[in-house]
Amino acid sequence: MTCDQLSDQIETYVTGDLSPSADAAAHLRTCPRCQQAWALASQIQQVLGDDGAMTAPPGFTDCVLRQTHRVPWWKTPEFAASTYSAVSSGVLVAAGVAIWMSLGDGPLDASALPVAVAGLALAMGGLALDLRLRLSDLLPY
Repeated sequence: MTCDQLSDQIETYVTGDLSPSADAAAHLRTCPRCQQAWALASQIQQVLGDDGAMTAPPGFTDCVLRQTHRVPWWKTPEFAASTYSAVSSGVLVAAGVAIWMSLGDGPLDASALPVAVAGLALAMGGLALDLRLRLSDLLPY
């Protein structure tokens, strides 16, 4: 038997799953490299114990499952907040344009633009405050 052949089966010999053949036993008696591998495998087996299995602490499985539970991206608070912000901003821009158009003499009278911008700025300030209040309910800080 060669060192490579023995090293492929040394774990099964140490654990007792397989008994060494006469060739393997003879090689093991004469080869220092394989004797060292046998000693290392025996130490590992002793550290791991008889069955090699470790027991998880109580509640370990539940803890792991809770941490790996994934929420779809469209159900996250961040997506809800950004969607609310985007839709509200679009509505406010449309309202600002409508105010601008309704205050002037024609459809694109620039004289009413400062009033429309001021109204839009006030509305955006209200949106920012509302969004901050909504986020404060969702975020832990």
